[in-house]
Order: sequence, then C-alpha cells, then structure tokens
Amino acid sequence: MRGDESGFTIKRELFVEIVTDNGKKLVPIGDTLRQAQGANAVPEPVEGTASLKVGDKVTVKITFENKQDMSYVFVKDLRAAGFEPLEQVSRYRSNDRMWYYQTNTDTDMEFFIEHLSKGIHQLEYSMFVTKEGVLNNGYALIQCQYAPEFTACSNGMKVKVERNEP
Repeated sequence: MRGDESGFTIKRELFVEIVTDNGKKLVPIGDTLRQAQGANAVPEPVEGTASLKVGDKVTVKITFENKQDMSYVFVKDLRAAGFEPLEQVSRYRSNDRMWYYQTNTDTDMEFFIEHLSKGIHQLEYSMFVTKEGVLNNGYALIQCQYAPEFTACSNGMKVKVERNEP
C-alpha cells in the first residue's frame, strides 16, 4: 500500500549548516551521488548538491502529513553509520501541536507520539558527520502502532563525505 493511500505521507530532507557573515544558513544536501551503470561503475557526484566534510553539522527535517487524528504513532529515521546525533539523551519534547518522546539508538532516531492531530507536522534534529566515504543514509518510516496498515516510508539516499583537510 502506498503511503498516500494509507493516510500518511512522509518526506525527509538533509541540510548542512553553513556559517556566513549573516549568521547560520541551512543548505540542502539532496542525493549527492548518481548511480552509475555497470558492474564496476563508481557512483558520480550530482551537480548542484552540497558536499559534506567530516565535522559538518547536518540537520534532518522530517515532514509528514496525516489525514485524520491518530493515537500512538511511531516515526523511525535510519541514519548513515558516519553520522552521530547531537542529542544523546532520550527525553520528551514538544513541537508545534504535538508532544513526543525522542530516543536515539545505534542505527536510528525514534519518535513516539501519543496523539497526532490531523495535518502537517515536522520533526527536526541535528547530527555531526564523523566518517568519510560513500554513506548509505536510510529511509524515514511513520506508522500507527495499533493500526499498522497506516504507514509510509520516505526515500533513502547516498551521500559522499570527504576528508576535512587541515
């Protein structure tokens, strides 16, 4: 079942934080690698996407829409192995019209929402880039815990992280 048919849609965006003379600015990262064709092909960079370096601060924005009020909703955001979240301690948080419990695991960030009102909502968190290489950043999932037929997934992406030259 497609996400829009189940009552949910979800989108995840990554941004790198750049410090300018006018303050901090978030620049979209996007899918920085294009899949090459052939067995021994190497993925190629996509023009117009921001490049990442070890030490960069990345902000994740997860935007989702639900077409009806729901209870006990779970959001899971799989992250690349080379990303380490700023928030290490699990805790309750609020954002816009919702309260949620946010917890960090080795592979993902999880959000538990007791009541989700109808509409568009956004979750956001930040992380640092800790490893170089081609990283597979997974997908974001939203699901109603007591009615699992209400679910949706975002697309995953590959990002290239370069070494930060001294």
